[in-house]
Amino acid sequence: MSWTRLIPPTRLDSLPAALRQLGNQLAADVDYILRERATLDAAAATFRETGQHPGNVHADEDPVGTLSQNQFLLAENHRGEIYALLTHELKTRERLADFLGRVPPALGEAADSAQQDLDKFKTRLENDLVKLGYDRPTSPPEPGQFQPGHVMVHPKYQKLRNRVAALREQARDRSHASENNAAIEAVRRQLAEMRERVTAA
Repeated sequence: MSWTRLIPPTRLDSLPAALRQLGNQLAADVDYILRERATLDAAAATFRETGQHPGNVHADEDPVGTLSQNQFLLAENHRGEIYALLTHELKTRERLADFLGRVPPALGEAADSAQQDLDKFKTRLENDLVKLGYDRPTSPPEPGQFQPGHVMVHPKYQKLRNRVAALREQARDRSHASENNAAIEAVRRQLAEMRERVTAA
């Protein structure tokens, strides 16, 4: 079976609690699907080793009736399990698409909040420098003034700035959503093809 790539949602602590919970549920669903895929692939490999692949056994390919009734039943059961798993995967991917669509705005809000924290910390550092006797910078700079670099080298400032940058970058990233949307269409085609094969049989 040719499966589409299925990636669990990234766990992000910066998301609201309800969205984090939904992401955890989807991650568990993805894990279940991947385990079931492995089980079906292992079953298919076993059939190949014995000369019969459950997904490739069709009555019209056995005109002289050399395949046993049990083999046909196993093949039909295998295809049914694949169809059921693909149906479950489609529903999961549709829920994942909704989740991934809600993540960027939430991360944007988190980035805005982090930016506010950064600005407040910057102001506090500048006020502390003034209390130490430094003057606020002007243009052009004059002796006795603190410079922006005095603030920017502070470890906490750098940590907050990096957090803002990371959140902005994550909010812009739509690659997972794009891949999942393409996979939704691919799974729909797979299901349609399986239904057509059953109808044509």
